[in-house]
Amino acid sequence: MDNDIVWASLGCGISFTYNNVIGALSHPDGALVSEANNNYWEPPPYDTNPSPDPLPTYWTTEPPVADAGGPYSGVPDAPIALDGATASDPDGSPLTYDWSVDDPVACSFDDPSLLQPHLTCSAEGAYQVTLQVDDPLWRPALDSATVTVSLIVDSDGDGVPDDQDVCPGYDDNADADGDGTPDECDGCPNDADNDADGDGVCGDVDNCVDVPNPGQEDFDADGLGDACDPDDDEDGVLDASDVCAWTVIPESVPTVELKPNRWALVDEDWDFDTVTKGKGKGPGRSYTTTDTAGCSCEQIIAEQGLGEGHTKHGCSIGAMDDWVALVNP
Repeated sequence: MDNDIVWASLGCGISFTYNNVIGALSHPDGALVSEANNNYWEPPPYDTNPSPDPLPTYWTTEPPVADAGGPYSGVPDAPIALDGATASDPDGSPLTYDWSVDDPVACSFDDPSLLQPHLTCSAEGAYQVTLQVDDPLWRPALDSATVTVSLIVDSDGDGVPDDQDVCPGYDDNADADGDGTPDECDGCPNDADNDADGDGVCGDVDNCVDVPNPGQEDFDADGLGDACDPDDDEDGVLDASDVCAWTVIPESVPTVELKPNRWALVDEDWDFDTVTKGKGKGPGRSYTTTDTAGCSCEQIIAEQGLGEGHTKHGCSIGAMDDWVALVNP
């Protein structure tokens, strides 16, 4: 028996034969082989000089893609625009289109072969439209969408009629903070109070929820904004009693070394530090930021106009006592 059986044209103007042995469509210029759901072009074994020309664009290696869009809605006896414009073929093969509806008695298309036809239905109801995309060498791709026809129009399909829709074009039912404003139309979708202090920062991310702090300044980086932080610089003294704002701890003094009977905030607590001399018991004094009304040694130096020695080695006992007496009359 002859292994070659005449195969009908695939509609692209070329006739083929089917070879029972190799299991492929063939013609004098080669064969279209199907293997693992992937089609490719193979020159015939007898052709020692296969043509270098690329395959015609109507040979595809990928299936087409159908997208019916939707959901759609409209009123009876009025055209409803459908949109399948995103249907495509990865290989650029020429495609044809065919729309259908599950109730062709109640509904009809102006032209079902268009990618963007219009559907008109004479009665209210929920209908299903299907877009079929045909590729010459693949089975059709299908996709469906719902069309709701009602005298009550719900253009965005969220179950809320257009004349009652709070957020047209979006889902009115999506309301994360429960404030009655759908998320897509809510400037603060996770803040039910919708920026209560009016500083332009939503409450769920505002470091001062009830006090305006538009720049979100937070000097001490404690998560509480300066505008509402009772101790902005975290020096242990409330702002209302703090003589020196924006105290930095540890401070930059001493610039050389801390000497005995000299004082400075050299670690991260609110206690002034010093060093002892030899085996002595130390100066017998102690100071905290509460004693200095929230001021560090470097701030005391600046306020009192003290000399360079204090900057290099820390504030002397005399400087500390004078300052404490000044701010605690």
